[in-house]
Amino acid sequence: MKVILLADVKGAGKKGQLVNASDGYANNFLFPKKLALAATNENINNLKLQKKAEEKKKRGGASCIWK
Repeated sequence: MKVILLADVKGAGKKGQLVNASDGYANNFLFPKKLALAATNENINNLKLQKKAEEKKKRGGASCIWK
């Protein structure tokens, strides 16, 4: 099952990564502890938008230094 990690998980990956996890691990550990979301089309699109916003924020902050 593909999941999007909401936090760093030892042995699985880092926050924001799309990883393959076994069904049992995802359903019994990751989802109940709010460590991951199911990788649906909607959630994947939201992840992409968040990453773009973070990149834009980083670039925007750096350009202010030189003004």
